[in-house]
Amino acid sequence: AELQKSVTVTYYDEESLMITDYYNGVVNAMILNEGFLVIWEENDLYYDFLNRNRVLYTVPVTENQQITEMEPEEELVPPPDITNTPFIFYVSGMDSKYNLMSGNRSDVNILAVVNPSTKQILLVNTPRDYYFTHPWGNGGKDKLTHLGIFGIQCSIDGLENLYGIQVDHYVRVNYSGLETLVDAVGGITVYSDKGFYCGDFNEVYINAGENHLYGHAALEFARDRLNQPGGDNGRGQNQMKVIEALIAKVSNARTLVANYSQILSSMEGMIATDFTVEDISKLVKMQLSDMAQWNVLTYA
Repeated sequence: AELQKSVTVTYYDEESLMITDYYNGVVNAMILNEGFLVIWEENDLYYDFLNRNRVLYTVPVTENQQITEMEPEEELVPPPDITNTPFIFYVSGMDSKYNLMSGNRSDVNILAVVNPSTKQILLVNTPRDYYFTHPWGNGGKDKLTHLGIFGIQCSIDGLENLYGIQVDHYVRVNYSGLETLVDAVGGITVYSDKGFYCGDFNEVYINAGENHLYGHAALEFARDRLNQPGGDNGRGQNQMKVIEALIAKVSNARTLVANYSQILSSMEGMIATDFTVEDISKLVKMQLSDMAQWNVLTYA
């Protein structure tokens, strides 16, 4: 209606066919999730896509959960107590500094298996470029990082299919969220096997041995892969070191008592989760009641 002319619309099942027709002049414009722009820039054929084209109009889209009506004979079952029942949550690190839109790649993909009774946590890292069957792609294959473009549930479905598990909760955080969280807990201590410079301008130096890092340095330590043995696998191991250090810090009584409210308020707009406030409060009260030390295992 705004164009005041009729428009012929062609639907595509695969984005690769759509951009091919677009470049060949078969179609003159595309309607798509903006996350695909980043993917096409990675392709040598379309490296200059953003320079040669422009966005005419943007429509914000929010994720909605489907709610199905419960059968009459089915009884309501109370959720398990998060303080004594093992659960798995998915940590998704979005490649975005400013927002948590579903149209961002998921560059960090870590499963945390938590047993609150035995105080054990297993962190499992899956490399972002792992190539496997797309859960929503009609049998096609794709990189794990690209599933984040379709929303958090697509990433969860992919990992559930890969490992044969059920993910109970998720935490999604962007670059700024990690920086803010690390600063809110007073910094973290991580160990590095080697010294190296990292960051967009090599502005951060990581010492061989222990490092006490604040927000920006912790982010660059977690992002670096060029200096890591095994590339993305090495990066994944460092990302788990950051999570392990955060667990150690937030399970400390001094951090919980002094910074609990500050930590939650500082995360507003930078972190998304389906953990309820009640769940988080229960975990905090449990930790304050026994001040147990958690045993964290990692696997990449």
